[in-house]
Amino acid sequence: MVIFDLLTGAGANFELINPTFSTGITTGDVLYADAMEWDFSGEYVMYDAINRVESSSGFNIEFWDIGFIKVWDNSSKNFAIPDQIENYFPALDEGLSVGNPTFSKNSPYIIAFDYLENDNYYILGANVEDGEVGVVYENSDIGYPSFSRSDDAIIFNEAGFFGTDLSIIELESDKITAKTGSEFVYAEGYSWGVWFSNGERKVTAVSEVNTDLADLRLAPNPVKDQLHITVPEHGFKPLNIEIFDLTGKMLQSQSWQGSQRTTGIGVESLKTGAYVVRCTAEDAAPLVKKFIKL
Repeated sequence: MVIFDLLTGAGANFELINPTFSTGITTGDVLYADAMEWDFSGEYVMYDAINRVESSSGFNIEFWDIGFIKVWDNSSKNFAIPDQIENYFPALDEGLSVGNPTFSKNSPYIIAFDYLENDNYYILGANVEDGEVGVVYENSDIGYPSFSRSDDAIIFNEAGFFGTDLSIIELESDKITAKTGSEFVYAEGYSWGVWFSNGERKVTAVSEVNTDLADLRLAPNPVKDQLHITVPEHGFKPLNIEIFDLTGKMLQSQSWQGSQRTTGIGVESLKTGAYVVRCTAEDAAPLVKKFIKL
């Protein structure tokens, strides 16, 4: 993956890898990425990629999966140091593929994507904070979903009588499940619908919060027992701290009064490995950083 800074003309290459630990599989190679979207922070790219692995039987296995990679560092205003790629589904059974991921327009923790199981097609929604996954639509083709401007519906491809049609389905308040019987054909003979609108999006109009929280520090990192989190002085409303594993499952959460510069959260119960801490304030885009638990 190549990322360019159009202001400076500089670029950086990021190798996409997909290690596997399945029995009988010796190597794993990412052939190429396809669908790509920036997250709300402007630091991470969510993408799908086709992978090829060699089994001990000599037959190649190919599948699509979804990954997240940090390519930019807002604090240094430079390209990120290559880091571990996080797959949303760490291990897919043979015959399964996921792809065409897209972020919701207003909730950075909500995504939708295509789920392929042999010859069966589904559009799924997922909350990457708590790991919940919901079925949006059992489809007849690859959907290429796109959220509406208010996240109350998804537009997608499905097979019609004379080719591909664009259809719309309404969503429940959780944004990852559909309202029963709400699907309808929006435009016959069209495909690859992307929902756009003019105006301002509240979640992205929070540059002051992001600027002040950009100096959030974690110490010690790696950590064994107590993780200390420090932010500069600010006048924000109470903050919330959440800890997730790399599959998006939330493991811990606690509130934090904005008047305090430093707080601590116990992590002694976590297993050894990599985790993500997420700090949020009301009407603010979240700040996410990774730490290592010893």
